[in-house]
Amino acid sequence: MPIESWPKGTGSLSLLQWQMDVNNNGGDRHGIMVAPGLGSFWETWQMKLTQSGWQASNGAKFDLNSNALRPAGWTSGDAAGLPMFPAVPRFDECERGMVEHAMRLAVAKTRREYIYPAVHYASSIPASSTNYPAMGQRLPLEGERRHSK
Repeated sequence: MPIESWPKGTGSLSLLQWQMDVNNNGGDRHGIMVAPGLGSFWETWQMKLTQSGWQASNGAKFDLNSNALRPAGWTSGDAAGLPMFPAVPRFDECERGMVEHAMRLAVAKTRREYIYPAVHYASSIPASSTNYPAMGQRLPLEGERRHSK
């Protein structure tokens, strides 16, 4: 199973070495498993392969047939409690040069607040510190088209 950052950010490590975190790099190490036949996907945080099997510090199961959110205050593989998988650009979208859905964006620091549809925050920076984004905050991209009804 590929783990976040492999292969581009892992130097000369093989997939197995990266899965086992042989250099003790740590980090978020997100993993995404999709089972379309079951209508489910799972996302993990700090995923690692050990001698006795896979382990993770956090995990969440999402139903591909539902738009239901996690309960308020619950995290997931994503600190905001949102599913990561739907916001990852697909190869075909990148190939044609157009992604027509929200995309994940990681920032170094956020404030102690979340904005719907996010359900969790992961910061000690006060919510009043609006120079930092809230979890789930939407950011327009330069050149983004505005649609009116």
